[in-house]
Amino acid sequence: MPRPSLLTLKTSPMRSFRSPAYFFILCLLGIFGCGTAAAQKAESPGLHSETLAVESAEREFSYYIPSEPTGGLLPIVIYLHGHGDSMRHILGTGRIKSASSVWVDVAEREGFMVMYPLGLKGGGRRPKTGWNDCRPGLEGNPQSDDIAFIRHLIDYAVEQHNGDRSRVYVTGMSNGGHMTMRAGMEMTDALAAIAPLVALLPKTHDCKPPTTPIAVLLMYGTDDPLAPFEGGAMAGGRGEVFSARETTMAWTAWNGLENVKETTVELADKNSADGSTVVAHIRETSPAGPAVIAYEMRGAGHTEPSKVAQMGRLLRRIQGNRNQDIEMAETIWAFFKTRSR
Repeated sequence: MPRPSLLTLKTSPMRSFRSPAYFFILCLLGIFGCGTAAAQKAESPGLHSETLAVESAEREFSYYIPSEPTGGLLPIVIYLHGHGDSMRHILGTGRIKSASSVWVDVAEREGFMVMYPLGLKGGGRRPKTGWNDCRPGLEGNPQSDDIAFIRHLIDYAVEQHNGDRSRVYVTGMSNGGHMTMRAGMEMTDALAAIAPLVALLPKTHDCKPPTTPIAVLLMYGTDDPLAPFEGGAMAGGRGEVFSARETTMAWTAWNGLENVKETTVELADKNSADGSTVVAHIRETSPAGPAVIAYEMRGAGHTEPSKVAQMGRLLRRIQGNRNQDIEMAETIWAFFKTRSR
């Protein structure tokens, strides 16, 4: 389908380092030209929210522009939330700090753009926001063309904020992790690397296998109560999945790395009170080429690892323990930053 004109964008800054009045005064003084709102905001660092039309639906997303870009084109990281998540939690603007909000801190320090799209609601008695990750028959997933949405996000970042098409990365957790895998399979022409988190390859899916290798980082919890580490039925009737090892080996085969020796590294147990340790299984030929790196979070559940994110008692009871030895965003960015398409 044809992509919508960027003139249809609806913009509303959530937070920036300069107030709207500041730019309005500068416009009146003629210090800089007053073009479209989108063009002005390309100069404005901070956190913003927008909507754009995809398949006749208004799709919401937030994004962060660093205050001091490193120069040149901006790398683009797209984070996909889990099933039923809200923008408030994703951005960490509620009472509880989220692991996903740490991406803003990393983006500010490293000089890249991070985007937080919001999924649409699926079916069922209690509809929740989620992604069409190509698992058939899941009533809770929407039927939206989320691959088209991601492509529109990339176009927006490139055309409005000096984004770098050769350095686009997608990551996400749970349902967002499944959608990340779909993007990695069907968008190798547009992505430099992906990082699916606490998501396992579905035994039944409509995704097309990747046509070219792509760098992949995965994170699994061995005590995940929702996506079983050893494979099988997911909780809540969310389908059957392969085990963490089978998922890792599928990506290894797609990347042509079966003959590359796997290196196993035990990471430092920096927080002995969290009841979890991390082991990394690494297959790569160089820090710039195709790779499959799987972080096995022993003793952890259906959670992103984080040193700063907090979990309430009820959430811990549902999702399991959180590893606090590594920071999800920091670890993934270290993997992403050396790779380009």
